This record gives sequence, C-alpha cells and structure tokens, in this order.
Amino acid sequence: MVQMKNPDNLSNVHPVHTAPAPPPAAKRRNWPRRIAMIVLPLILLIAGGAGFNQLMKTKKQTKSKPPSERAWVVQTQQAAFTRLQPEMRLYGEVAAGKKVDMRTLVAGEIVAVGPALREGAAVARGDELIRIDRFDYQIALDEAKARLDEAKARLDEIRATIRLEEGAAASIEEQLEIARRDFDRATTLKEARTLAQNTVDARRLIVSQREQALQQRKDNVLVQKARAAQQEAVIARLGTQILKAERNLRNTVLKAPFDGYVSKVSAEVGRFVGVNDLIATLIAKDQVEAHFTLSDRQYGRILAEEGTVIGRKVKISWQVGGKPLLFDGVIERVGAEISAITGGVTVIARIEGSPESLKSLRPGAFVELLMKDRAYDKVLRLPESAVFGTDTIYVVKGERLKRRKVEIVGHAGSSILVRGEVANGEPILTTRLAVAGDGLLVEVNNP
Repeated sequence: MVQMKNPDNLSNVHPVHTAPAPPPAAKRRNWPRRIAMIVLPLILLIAGGAGFNQLMKTKKQTKSKPPSERAWVVQTQQAAFTRLQPEMRLYGEVAAGKKVDMRTLVAGEIVAVGPALREGAAVARGDELIRIDRFDYQIALDEAKARLDEAKARLDEIRATIRLEEGAAASIEEQLEIARRDFDRATTLKEARTLAQNTVDARRLIVSQREQALQQRKDNVLVQKARAAQQEAVIARLGTQILKAERNLRNTVLKAPFDGYVSKVSAEVGRFVGVNDLIATLIAKDQVEAHFTLSDRQYGRILAEEGTVIGRKVKISWQVGGKPLLFDGVIERVGAEISAITGGVTVIARIEGSPESLKSLRPGAFVELLMKDRAYDKVLRLPESAVFGTDTIYVVKGERLKRRKVEIVGHAGSSILVRGEVANGEPILTTRLAVAGDGLLVEVNNP
C-alpha cells in the first residue's frame, strides 16, 4: 500500500509488496483431494438406498382392517296421538272503547277553566271543564221571555174580543128572532087586510138588518179566532226560542259526560272560542279495548270450525317494568275492512275488569294476547327438528331409521302438529341429522 503524506517528498514513498504466484507443481498435488470430496457423498448415498431397499424387502406384511360403521347418537320421542287445542300468540294495541272530542257548543270568551282540565287528569261525570261568558246568552233569554209575555197578552186581548163579538152575536140573534116573529104577524095581518103594505115592508127591513148585523158579528168572531191561532203560533215559536236561549245559556258551561281521562287540552282563560272548537279529548275509564290482527289462515281456521270469532275469550298481558299485568278479554267485533298493511283481519276485544283494575291501562299500550286456536283430533305434537322437509319424519326400528310420511296440520308455539303413518309408542327421531335416511345406524341416548 502506498502512503503519501507529502507529494513533494519522494523520500516518504514506500514500495508495494505482492505475493509470489504458486508454482505449477503445487496445483497438481491438490486434484486427488477434490475428487474424493465429490465421490465420497455419492458412495454414501448409494449405500443408503441399497440398505433401505433391503429393509423394505425384509419388512413383515400386516393385513388392513375394514372400516367399521358409525352409529349416530340421537334422541327420540314416543309417538302419542291426542286431541290438542293450541294457543295462538298474538300482539296488539290498547285502544279507547269510548272517546269523545269535547267541543264548545256556543261561542264566547272562556272565563273559567275547571281544575281537572289538565293533560292526563281524571275527571268524573258532571265535572265542569270550562265556563264561557254568559252575558249575551242571559240577555237573549230575557228578551225571548219578554216577547213571549207580550205575545200572551196579545192573545188574551184577542180572546176577549172574541168573547165580546160572540156575546153581541147572541144578542143580535135574539133580536133577529123577535123581528122575524113580528114580520110573520105583519104578513098575517096584511093578508087579513088589517095592516098596510108599508108596515110589512118596514118589518121585513128590520129582519134584514138584524140578519146582516148577526152575520157581521159571526165574521168578526172568525177573524178574531184566526188572529188568536196566529198568536198561538207566535207564542209557540217564542217558546222554542226560549228553550234555545236556555240551552245556549246552559251550554256556556261544558261538563264531562262520563268518567274518564283528559288529553289534548287546548283551553285557557281569556281565549275566545267559536262554536265547535276543540277543548279536550275525553277517554272513558272503564271501556278499554285491544285491537289485534289475525292472519287470513288463522281467521279461516276458526271460521271453519265455529263459524265466528265473536265471543271467544282472550288472555291479555301488558309488560310494565319487566312485570306483566294480566287481563281477561272477550272478542266483541271484527273490523269492517281487511288491513292493507298487515293483510289480515282486525279483531277487537273488550278488556274486562273493574274501573280500579283498568285504570293503569292507557290507549297505545303494546300488549300480548293468547287465544285458543281450533281443536285438532288425533295429532302428534313434535318439535320442529323432528320434521324433515315438509312431509317426512323418521322412527327407530332395530337401531336403524325408517322413513314415515306425515301431513303437517297445524302449529302449537314452536311445535308442529302432524298426522301420518305412525303407530302409538313408536320412537320418533327428534335430533336433527344432516345425513338422516332409511337404514342409518343410530344409538338412542334419551335423557
């Protein structure tokens, strides 16, 4: 290696020493070693292969055993035909059996609101909800009564006139009778030539005057009677006006028509309301219903057996805070239309109980209902795992499975009701096997 600290100082340059090349004789002495390194592994490999072949030839031959058939561990259920009436588990909603929108019947300013007119508050029948200013309605009633009194006085006057005219007519009728007798005598005397003709004519004129006066009095009586009839009609009309005015005056106070709960309150003191304005909605305490839906199939099964669902009992459960509240119910009616949303028939059941027991229920509560389905005769009740496909079950015969055809006729909760080619007491496979089939070896291990 050359080290140059100063290129101008040639005295500091050291010469480079290189190794001398090996002589040709040394290379020739290494070739036997290289050959041995290649040949020796080949010899070992050949020897190992020969030894392995020898061992395989001298190995003792063993006979293989045929595979044994597997027995599947299963559980069974004894076939037992019986008559069952399963319960249908349904879901519905509580609704008010009677609900009324309390609306004003007269217009005016609200001057008082009842203490029970609050959202969710309970009211009793007859409780005052609101009071409307009654000033105008009291005046209207007083005016109607005054007009009625005036009309009655006018009728009394007409009736007095009638009595006067009738009295005058009776007097004139007596005078007419006297004048007719006097005329008859004059006529007789005239025929006897003892009385002049002008005297007879004068008597006839008196009779005619009396007849005319009588007729006029009679006509006056008829006119006054017609006026009396008109006045009686006026009095009747004024009487209805008074009834209307009295009713309007009563309607200034809005009262609860039955015991219930208040909702949708919209009344305050000072508010001006018109006729038919909504004040609140009143929900009856003791008339609560459950509305639920039966599928077409469920509804059809019950109709096929009994002809109607009305009158059937139901059990109703409302879960509140993890605790069920239980009620009894009776189906009262069926909806008028098929539900377009659910595709089933809406059924309405009356929830039975005392007002005290029903006070906790409120419309809108989600409830669960249990109702008896139709009755099934001579059926097997099996778990769903026992039915393969739609029409097959397996029974165990001599540790082997045998196929049986059945018909599914109904459901009971998570169980299936079937009829088919099964004898009472036969063990039915209830374990779900993917390899189930005729002749499969099984081992029954029931708990």
